[in-house]
Amino acid sequence: MLQLQPNLKDNYNKKYKKIKNLKIEQSESMKKPIEKDDRYKQIAKLIAKKKFSQARHAAKKLAGNDSEFLCEVSMLFKNLGQGISARHLLKQALELDPKNSMVHYTYGLFLKNNKELKDAEKEFKLAIRYDNSNVNAHCMLGNTLLEQNQTTAAETEFTQVLVNDKTNLFAWTGMAAVHMKNGELDEAERIYKKLIKLDKNYPVPYINLIVLYQKLHRDSDLKKIFKLAEKAKIYITLKKENS
Repeated sequence: MLQLQPNLKDNYNKKYKKIKNLKIEQSESMKKPIEKDDRYKQIAKLIAKKKFSQARHAAKKLAGNDSEFLCEVSMLFKNLGQGISARHLLKQALELDPKNSMVHYTYGLFLKNNKELKDAEKEFKLAIRYDNSNVNAHCMLGNTLLEQNQTTAAETEFTQVLVNDKTNLFAWTGMAAVHMKNGELDEAERIYKKLIKLDKNYPVPYINLIVLYQKLHRDSDLKKIFKLAEKAKIYITLKKENS
C-alpha cells in the first residue's frame, strides 16, 4: 500500500484542498466565504449541540431562494456523517433552482460518493446541459463513466476539457486512467510524465507511476521516480499490508 507522508499531505492540501476527496469547488457566485455568513453561524451553533434536525430545518428557512447556500450547508452535513440531511437539503436546492449547473454538480458529487453512479451520471449531465463550460462537471462525469467501464464516453468528456485547457491536471489524470483501463500502459505512462512536467507538486502521477512500475517489475524506473518525487519534496512510502 502506498502512503503519503505528512509533509506531502500539507503541501497537497494547500494547493488542491478544493478537490481533495471530491469536495465541492465554489462557483464564481460563491466568492463570499460561507464562514462569514451569519446564517451559517446560526446553523453551526445548532450542529455543535448535535441538534441536526433543527439545523437542517433552520438551513431551509434561512436559505430563502439561495440554492447555493443550501449546497454548501449540505456538504457540511455530509462531512459530519449526516447523509440523509444532506440529501434533503440538496433536493431542496434543486427545487429552488432546477437549472443551476452548480447545484446539479454538487448533487452529482454527493451521489457519486455514495456509489450511486447512474444517478450521479444523470446529475453531471444536467450540470453540463445548463452550463457546458462547467469543467468540473465534465471531469466528474468522465470519472463516473470510467467507474462504470464506459471508457470511450469517459475519454470524450476529458477530451472536451483539454480542447479548451491543455494544462488541466484532472482531465489529463482522467485520460491516463482511461488508457490504464484499456491496457494501454505506454500511453498512460507518457501522460503521467507529462503531468509531472505540468506541475511537479501534483502527487498523483508519481503515485500512479510507482504502481505501474511495480506492476511491470521495472525496478530501475521505480528508483528514478522515487528520486524524482523526493526532489520535488513529495515523499511516498510503501506500507506493508498485514497478511
